Amino acid sequence: MKCPSCGGDLPADGSARAVQCTFCRATAHLPDDVWARLHPMRPVQPFWAWLAPTAPKFEAVPSFGTLHEAVLDAAGNVYIAADEAVYSLDADLAPRWARRDIHVDERAIALFPDGRLWVRGRTSAVLLSAADGSTLGPGPDLPRSSTASVFDVYVAHGASLLVSTMHEDMPCFRVRRLTLDGQPLRLFEPKKQGFLGKMFASADDGVTLARNAGAKVLPALGAYMFLIDSPNFDVQLALCAPDGTEPWRQALPLEFPHSTGYRVLPERDGSAIVWAPNYATLLRVGPRGVAPVLPPHRAAIVLSRESLVLPMASGELLVLGSEGDIVRLTPDGREVWSNEPAKARVRRLEVAAQQN
Repeated sequence: MKCPSCGGDLPADGSARAVQCTFCRATAHLPDDVWARLHPMRPVQPFWAWLAPTAPKFEAVPSFGTLHEAVLDAAGNVYIAADEAVYSLDADLAPRWARRDIHVDERAIALFPDGRLWVRGRTSAVLLSAADGSTLGPGPDLPRSSTASVFDVYVAHGASLLVSTMHEDMPCFRVRRLTLDGQPLRLFEPKKQGFLGKMFASADDGVTLARNAGAKVLPALGAYMFLIDSPNFDVQLALCAPDGTEPWRQALPLEFPHSTGYRVLPERDGSAIVWAPNYATLLRVGPRGVAPVLPPHRAAIVLSRESLVLPMASGELLVLGSEGDIVRLTPDGREVWSNEPAKARVRRLEVAAQQN
């Protein structure tokens, strides 16, 4: 290349774009075409990467032992009351925290909207932080006696406790709504109608189920769900408003007197999931009727008698087993995901079923 000032040869070796003429000392800039010839583009080389899939973090779930109850919060975190500890899993089913120093009484865990977790231990109740499991203080305890045992506890409307107790001295269930300091609240309006009015004797502080019957009472969508079990008629599930009216009631294909083992899980659309381990039956019950989520032969493999079933905000069902086995099902019962303990359990049962 020639110097534009004197015509002498420029020392253009590609090390710099601005070069100085050795004759007239003028500075010249190399044009684009010359610079491109000195620095040609390198050919594109193919690049390959092999990524070994990492194990999902939710495979590291502990074996829970005997399961009593579990609840979900709005973020999808799971809180589990087992025989020897209280566990929490995040929305990806990875362990968040565990309190192995708390030995839990049956059916005694409830989550308040402000993030407090109420746990009834074998000797006393305690309030935990749902975020990290730390102790916030003593919790409101429930009466303990030789003749009355707590059957179910739920967080009811207005951050109160809905408590069902079973009485040995008189075969009945007592259902009360209590404040956190144990004061009674009205459960229903004085005038009750229909099915509810026929089945319950009422008082200002609760209702008592008639003799020779069983019940489950739980809050749902500003109302209550009642699972009624009597030798005089079929097992029935009813949604009851506080004024005693019934938006719907359905008879279930189940038999007396096993309702104490049934689990009823309200869903966000006003329906409910009913898990009856004695019959290996998983049902969806609502205003449109009763339908199986899984056929009985499949339910007997996917779920065990100790399984807990939780409806998720997405509409899926989360199934927890005592051996740390976890399964997620679509609303119509198809398996979305299961961890290794669950897969091993299903394989074992499928082989046993083929051999039989």
